[in-house]
Amino acid sequence: MRCRTKFQIFYRIFFLILAAIIATVFGYWTADRTPPVVRIDGGILPSAVKPGDVALVKFTLKQKSSRDCPAVITREITDSHNLVYRLAEIPATYSAPNGDRENFTREVTIPRGIAFGPAKYNSCMIAICNPLQRFLDWPVHTCGPVLDFIIFNGTE
Repeated sequence: MRCRTKFQIFYRIFFLILAAIIATVFGYWTADRTPPVVRIDGGILPSAVKPGDVALVKFTLKQKSSRDCPAVITREITDSHNLVYRLAEIPATYSAPNGDRENFTREVTIPRGIAFGPAKYNSCMIAICNPLQRFLDWPVHTCGPVLDFIIFNGTE
């Protein structure tokens, strides 16, 4: 009888420790909302473009953690009539060590038929950094900064 009691106590303690470890891991994953990369500033070159032209979008990135989080970048341009043109998603790539800054440049083709006048380029990084975010479809979103530029008709 005495051996069985020690055996039961051992299993109770073992399962309590196991439950505490699992709860800690899930608690960490739930609180893990820090984006792996933050965009500090950026710009569009040239600052005035025609519809159909290619512009260069430049960002300065800062790596916030050493985690390798698969991510995509969603991009859109809002014209002077507040029409939103969604551009193709692109994979996020960054290679700077933790805490370092990195310059990042992408080409963007300005959609044909976009209204002339002031426009805004906005992009968001959507990253999945742990299994809970993947299972619940609860990725980390980081947007901005919004970049202003001008769409002109080429005769101005």
